[in-house]
Parts: sequence; structure tokens; C-alpha cells
Amino acid sequence: MSRHYIHIFQWVERYYQEAANQFNLDKMLLVETFYQLRHSAETHPEIYLATMERGYLMAQQLGEPCWRFFYAYWRWEVLMLYMERQTEGLKFAIEMVVEARKPEYAHCITRSPLFAMLVDSYVLVDPIGYEDAIRETSRYVEDELPISHQTHCLLLRRRAELEYALGDLPTAIRQTEQLLDLAEKEPFQQMYAYEMLCHYHHLQGDRESARRYANTTYEISLNLARKSVIMLACAWQALFFRQDGDISTAQSWYQRAESYYQSLKMKAALWYFDILCEYHEIGGELEAAWTLRDRQLPTVIGTGGYHNEIVCRIKRASLLGRMGRAPDDEIAMARQIAPHLLRPDAYLAQLDRIAAGDDRV
Repeated sequence: MSRHYIHIFQWVERYYQEAANQFNLDKMLLVETFYQLRHSAETHPEIYLATMERGYLMAQQLGEPCWRFFYAYWRWEVLMLYMERQTEGLKFAIEMVVEARKPEYAHCITRSPLFAMLVDSYVLVDPIGYEDAIRETSRYVEDELPISHQTHCLLLRRRAELEYALGDLPTAIRQTEQLLDLAEKEPFQQMYAYEMLCHYHHLQGDRESARRYANTTYEISLNLARKSVIMLACAWQALFFRQDGDISTAQSWYQRAESYYQSLKMKAALWYFDILCEYHEIGGELEAAWTLRDRQLPTVIGTGGYHNEIVCRIKRASLLGRMGRAPDDEIAMARQIAPHLLRPDAYLAQLDRIAAGDDRV
């Protein structure tokens, strides 16, 4: 039996129509504020954040808790996904979920995205440490709350990312394939599923599948004008053509990826730098790879995303080993991050292997 989904944007449209019929300008403005600069988060995240915060305050002043929850989600999204303010985003998610659990808000159609954003926050900050909370909150949302199709897709996506962080690549692939099936008629969700499958199949050494998924990711992201994903797709193409030995075409794709990177105000996904570093390592250009890791480091330091920060340090230490340089300082700095993680053992084991001379971690 197919699941019944709620439709939050139909609720938005009905609210606006009712406000227009009553000529209630305050309520009309409450809706219209959301659509101001709606697609500017990638290029102007600070302005987008200010707009969402304005909507949040308007909802509070109008005594509209469901709209406050609505704006809370989009405020959180720009904080976590575009500005990488992970500590602030996690704190805000917890506060909003605590409030959304109150019985007086049970009628709000906009509650379930708040629980999904908490799952998101856990995955982005410390997926291994918050594993139990991620699984429990996901089950609660799916079993106990009315949810939208988008929220369901998001939960599947984050569970796949959890399995990847835990090192279970086959399960991560199965979860992502489920996401792809669920997102059959939603190009936005399909785009992320295809990019994830490209990444996972590449790690498995399945070059043919990875390339096929990269091509599809590129096509969909172009149609959706999603610059951050176009950037990733271009980076994948650069890597694959470099593997083919077609240096000229590879360089062209590389330059396109970097051009998109420069046009974005948001921080690139962790594996954007992984792809480009591998591109250089194929050609023995280890110094170029190190320069990229130096570019990456400031994007993860001080955000509160401790998983990304320690993974970046681990990859820097591993690269130093391949360059014939001592990784001791990087290992030491990585170990300083470990106390911020709830379950750091897997990360510390990787550092121990690098310290013992294994530079392929």
C-alpha cells in the first residue's frame, strides 16, 4: 500500500489564498517573504538567512506557530548546509524539536521537517556518535508523524550517509537505491541520489557505474541550475577523463568545476576536494593535491562539524605520508578533535595506522 504524504506547499498556497480573500496584508506578506530570493542560498547565503529570519519573526509576531516552524526549517537549512555553522544549527534544531513536541502544536503540518532537520544535524556534526539518535529519530518521524515526500526522501538520504560514515558501503548503496526509487518523480531528490551513487560506486572501484551516475547527475543538475551539484559533476568528469588519459578534456572539466566553485558563496562538499586531489595524485602531482587540502582546511575548522574536520585532518596526514613527509603534526591536531566526538575510536584507529606508516588510509 502506497504511503499518504502531506503537501506543505499546498498548505502554503491555501493560506495565501485565504489571506488574499480577506485582504490580510500581514499574512500575505508572511508568505511572500519566503519567495523573496528563494533560490539565492547558494550564491547569497547571508541575505537568504536574513530573509528567513525576518519571516520567522513575522510569524512569531502574528501568532502563527506553524509558520514559525516553517521558517525555522529554512533558517536552519542555510545555517547548516550553506554557511556550515554546525554548532549553531544543531543547537537551533534541538530547541525547535523540543518545542514542536508540545501537544498544542500537534496540528501543525510543518512539524515533521523539524525532526528531519535534527537528523540532518546529527549526520553533519557527528554521524557515528549520534548513530542511535539518527536511527531512533528517523523511525519516530516515519512511524508517528505525517510527513511530506521530500522529508521521506531526506531521511533515506541521511541514513545512507550514516552507513557510509560507518564504513558500510553496500548498505549505503542499497539505501541510496531506495532513495532513487522513492524519488522517481522528483528530479531534485534524484540528482542527489545519483551523485551519491557515483561517489559510492567509485569507492567500490566500479568505474563504469560511477561514470554513468556522474553523467546523469550532470544532466539533472544543469536542468535544475543547481550550481553546487554541477560543480561536483564537473569534478567527477575531470577525474574520469584523467583516468582515461585524456588530459586536455580532463583539464577543461577541472576548470569548469573550479569556475563553479569560485561562483559559490557556500562551502563545497567534503568530497569535492577528494575528487580533485585524486585527479592530481593520478598524475603524481602531490604538491598540487596538498595545495587543495590547504584550501579545504579553513572550510572545516571552527564550524562545529567535527566529523568533517577530523576526516580532513586524517586525509592530510595520509597525504603527507605519501609525499614522504612526517605526518606527526597533522595526527596530533586530529587527535585534539577526537574529544569532541562521542565515539572517536574509528577515527583514532585510522590515525594509529597512519602513524605506523600506512599512508593509504
